[in-house]
Amino acid sequence: MSSPTVHFTGFSDRCFPRSGLPGKYLRDNETPDQALEQIMKRLCAAKLYDKSEKVWTPQVRGHEMSKEQSIASFFNQILRESAIGDSGQYVWLAHDSQMCEGRRKPDIILIPQSYKTVEDVPFSAMLSYCECKYNYTQKVGMKALHQLLEIAGYATASQFGWRFYVGITLCRRQLSVAVFIRGLTYITMPWSINANPEDFLTVLLTLSDGSPARAGFDSLIAIDLTGTFSHSIHFESITTSITMVCPLTRTSGMEGRGTVTCVCEGEFEGRSEPQECVLKETWVNADWLHNIRIHEYLNGRPPTSIHESDLHIFRPADEYQIFEGCMEAADSWDDTKFLPGIPIITDWCFPFCEYPTGIDKNGRDQLEQKPDTTKNIAARFILPGDPPLYFEPRIHICTLSRTCCIPITMFSCCREFINAMIGALVSHFNGFRKAVLHCDVSESNVWMRVLSLATKDVVPNWPDQGFIKRAGVLGDWGSAQDLLMPNQDKTKHGFVMGTFPFIATKLLKVMSGAEPIMHSMHHDLESFFWVFWSVAVKSAGPYNQCWKWKLPNQRSTMASSQITASHVSSGPTPFAVSIEDIFTSASPSATVTLHPTSNPSSSAAAGASLPPLRTWFL
Repeated sequence: MSSPTVHFTGFSDRCFPRSGLPGKYLRDNETPDQALEQIMKRLCAAKLYDKSEKVWTPQVRGHEMSKEQSIASFFNQILRESAIGDSGQYVWLAHDSQMCEGRRKPDIILIPQSYKTVEDVPFSAMLSYCECKYNYTQKVGMKALHQLLEIAGYATASQFGWRFYVGITLCRRQLSVAVFIRGLTYITMPWSINANPEDFLTVLLTLSDGSPARAGFDSLIAIDLTGTFSHSIHFESITTSITMVCPLTRTSGMEGRGTVTCVCEGEFEGRSEPQECVLKETWVNADWLHNIRIHEYLNGRPPTSIHESDLHIFRPADEYQIFEGCMEAADSWDDTKFLPGIPIITDWCFPFCEYPTGIDKNGRDQLEQKPDTTKNIAARFILPGDPPLYFEPRIHICTLSRTCCIPITMFSCCREFINAMIGALVSHFNGFRKAVLHCDVSESNVWMRVLSLATKDVVPNWPDQGFIKRAGVLGDWGSAQDLLMPNQDKTKHGFVMGTFPFIATKLLKVMSGAEPIMHSMHHDLESFFWVFWSVAVKSAGPYNQCWKWKLPNQRSTMASSQITASHVSSGPTPFAVSIEDIFTSASPSATVTLHPTSNPSSSAAAGASLPPLRTWFL
């Protein structure tokens, strides 16, 4: 799902009109144009702009400052001179000399004041970004925009509710504004900040305001310096706001669905204590089959009876004890509505967000709530008389599942791994019984059900009899197809064909140009084989121990530190493990260091080695 790109020939007044200047820069009964005129006078008096030469003149202190540091200082000088009172809670910071989360060195970022002293600023704290280049050519300008797009993908994937992302490129004195929306991208043609100082001032002041309606993130999300998030999306079954506990999956980039899933904690009706659940947000095409409709089918349709020829494999009585005897969980499956192995979605919503419509007589923003869709966001940038725009009509969806899970790689022994894989396979069959085909079987979608992310549930003590047994779950049914839909209509609903490298061979050939075929059950069964193979090849032991594969002809070694072969093979021995590392592993080769507890029979000893799981680590 690629996003159309629209280039406008005008200045930035389409993205940041002067009428949208934040109210804190306006005095009593002052219009935005009058306010900009007064601000320009103060900037000229401060020798930041030479009106006769029509050029900005930054007051740079110190010859050891880099180009990026001098520009960030210049931006902050403008904010201080323009403000009436406090200059605001956000500041521009040069971050060109240090990697962010090990991936990129952003030139200049807009961050909360509280992050000024943080050495490695996370992407979740970057409200906006400025990519700087020392000269301007078309090639240089396009490279800057590509870098801006990359940062936008990282930032929007780092927390829930980022509706759109706004950034700027400054190539010498040529500025361009880019607005990245799910389903559409706006880019203004480069224009001179020297020749158009009021337009540059409008962009900088409005963008630096950092308000949710202007920066594009959810106003219902609260963040503090420790990285803890709370979310106030209204679900019918939750009585309070929910707090993020730990991320499960996220997708980077602006061209996909922007799916982010996270384990969170909330107070549910009818329960005296907070309960952990899974929150998922995604942006899907409004014309396609989406998560909410799919789970309505999975919950509401009566399951078809099992054919006699399949009874020896898929028995309703669970005679193979695939789900029987598993560890306790918060939800419960049955044989009619909530079939075993399928996550139970208890609530969902189509979020609303705030859009600025003007300034009231007291200088405060006037905000209007609208459904969170590409169409409504794009309407902010369409002027009367504009030709119709082509964009992908995305809608924002949030779902809440009380089926709390951990990745399949957190198996405790081979028997649990095989049992969980069989459970996920039964889950796939149960979805088929309700005429829903999953279509995206992958390692990241095969889970094990737990009561919570507490140490006793994620890394439990070995039982006196048998083995640790957690039920297998096939998650994320957002790419599923409705088998009751006529074949000629399925191509209109954008069914994707899986996640590489788990896609069936024939479907890979289709992606390479072969004749299109319909996604069928046997394609998903092949994907199950690749998931089984992938986990088996990478695993060096229980609880996410992985082999770090080196180049051909080189000996492969374990990436985790100082773990002997006896530790890897000792099934009954519980391990203490850093759960944060497990859920934030960025690549299959990322590993977790395991340490056998001093007293395997003591749950207190196992829990003492584990850090608390109450931080949102994106």
